Amino acid sequence: MKKKLLFILMFTFHILNSQIKVHVNIIENTAYEINNEKRFKLLIKISNDSNHKYILPLDITGFKNYMSEEPCSDFNLIDSYPDLGFLPLFRNENTYIEGSGINYPHLANNKMALKKYQSEIAKYKRSKSAKLHKWIKNNKLNKVSKEWAEINQYLLANLILLNPKQEYSFEIYFNPLKYNYSELYKSSYSYPIETNKIYQFWLRICINNSIYQYLTKNQKDRFKNYIFFSGKIDSNYLDFKMQ
Repeated sequence: MKKKLLFILMFTFHILNSQIKVHVNIIENTAYEINNEKRFKLLIKISNDSNHKYILPLDITGFKNYMSEEPCSDFNLIDSYPDLGFLPLFRNENTYIEGSGINYPHLANNKMALKKYQSEIAKYKRSKSAKLHKWIKNNKLNKVSKEWAEINQYLLANLILLNPKQEYSFEIYFNPLKYNYSELYKSSYSYPIETNKIYQFWLRICINNSIYQYLTKNQKDRFKNYIFFSGKIDSNYLDFKMQ
């Protein structure tokens, strides 16, 4: 029997002292199935309710994975992980649900396929290294480590500029049982959601001010009229259960 997510209740909650608000909604009628996997489209709206210009670091290509020891972005898994993505949170009663990584078995007994896979990985790494080398050259980052330069490249590529009273919205598919799937590495993340249990679900942004140390002075000066956001923002809650 196929599992589906049933979102049964929605109410709005905002961090009162935040100048930036996040609202998430489920566009249920756009749910679709691929290989017996059901995904739901999230409509996410970010609004700047203040009279100030803000910069918000946010990767809209994927989601962070909830781990209690890592509440905010720290770039530990930047190679294959949307560290600046929204953090999906699930709670049953007073218990937060922790996600985990999944590696899918493949190529174990197929030498030709394994060789092809290793070639694809090597090609990906060469391409990524070439792009980083070009980034270092163009931005005159020769005096910093490659790790620092890689974070700098990722951070600068994922800065959203919010003018006063501006709203930014986007849509993204999400399945808590299988998200951030990597075709290259054959892996994903998953929350152990149980059938017929009601969970609270919401999205969180958590940004430490320390991440801006990975921007150069010249890069910061480009945004001198903006406030670099730091802190935590929780969206509205969605109560749902799996059936």
